[in-house]
Amino acid sequence: MDKQINAVRFYGQAVAKGGVFLILALLSSALCALAQYRPIDLPKTLTFTKPTPAYDPENPKHKLGDFQAGIRVNVLGSQSDPSLWRVSYERYGQAALEALIESPDLSATEVEAYKRVHALISEFPLLQTLLETVNPWPKEIEEQARQIFGHEKNFTLASGSKDSADVLTAKSPKSFWGIQPLASEIRYTDPKDPRVLIEVWNKGDAHRSRIRPTRARLIIRENLEKIQSAFPTMLQDPAPSMSITALKIQEEVFLLPNDLRVSLRYKSGEYLLLSLQSIRYLEDNKPGAFDPETFTQRIASKVTTSEDGHRYIDSIPMIDQGEKGYCAAATLARVLQFYGYPIDMHALADLAETEGRGGTRRDEIIRAMRRICNSTPFKLRELKDPDPGLLREKIEKGVPLIWFVPGHARLLIGIHPENSEIVYSDTYGLAHQYTVGDWVYFMNNNKEIWTLLPEGH
Repeated sequence: MDKQINAVRFYGQAVAKGGVFLILALLSSALCALAQYRPIDLPKTLTFTKPTPAYDPENPKHKLGDFQAGIRVNVLGSQSDPSLWRVSYERYGQAALEALIESPDLSATEVEAYKRVHALISEFPLLQTLLETVNPWPKEIEEQARQIFGHEKNFTLASGSKDSADVLTAKSPKSFWGIQPLASEIRYTDPKDPRVLIEVWNKGDAHRSRIRPTRARLIIRENLEKIQSAFPTMLQDPAPSMSITALKIQEEVFLLPNDLRVSLRYKSGEYLLLSLQSIRYLEDNKPGAFDPETFTQRIASKVTTSEDGHRYIDSIPMIDQGEKGYCAAATLARVLQFYGYPIDMHALADLAETEGRGGTRRDEIIRAMRRICNSTPFKLRELKDPDPGLLREKIEKGVPLIWFVPGHARLLIGIHPENSEIVYSDTYGLAHQYTVGDWVYFMNNNKEIWTLLPEGH
């Protein structure tokens, strides 16, 4: 009996009750700093190597005491906060004792493995931050931006609003492993799938880059393999497979500690991209089967009225094409992202055979849209001879209109019910997200309007 009592030594007052000690937790304090390099896998059992604080499952701020070194517990699972594990200690002749503990820190428990890759990780500051930050995926995008990019002077709003940011970009992307990327950003356009994107290279911006993409890809892949092998996992990639078969995306995935999925995407002569996401978010928010009714309600709910009385579709992600001739690819990517597909303009530029500086031919972007619709629940339709009533009908249903004007592609996202003014959105960044034009401007510039119509429209 004494052995069982001493096995879990809580520093508080122990009161004898019928020959059995009743543990009273008298110490209440905030949780200690959470573990870094948090394991991806949950073991069935865990043996403590040093005194480990235990917390009340009903009140995680309430410390019960410490599990002593050498004690083995059963791991029941993680909490909504993945940095906390619920464990159970079996006691002889008594009910099992349940408590919360901070998940182990692999940099402390796998010391030799950590030493092998520590220098490598430190040469990639953004990755190091995500591996070592207490909460790498905070709900507030600006909080994460400060963690990753530092002071607010180092990043800028790219999409959304000051009160509700969707995309924040680094003003001066940090180099890593001797590679200077073109851009890095944090995207919360889908709150269920926040991600950090690093644009290492693409053909449209090749004139701004000095790296050789093939060589850069080998360096990135080799180093990520080393880090992953230091902290091996049995977990399979939790991300859903790409559901648009027309897009042949070459992707290598690395699952790293602290809830981190790293995707390396490469297409020779096209792009080299890194995407960093939350494993837990991906596991908890796997998309279900497409439901036309739910989808129709969701996009229609995004229609709102401006102060000037324009009815327009809000919350369409902004994609800045930069100096590239990617207006058509970026416009199509914005529609697909609004519909819930995490597709970037580079994959669509590849599909539409977009030239790096020269743009996309009209027939090629229409062919690309047809191929997209062949593997999604949408139908490609042209709006011929559009009048204000027809445009408003589509807008009210939350359907973005892909608008071709002379030499350019953009979105038509709104209309005024009374004076027929239109609202359009260009792929040149935040300042061009919402622009008003009159009906004469529309008629003088309209060449074609296309829609990706959901089922039932």
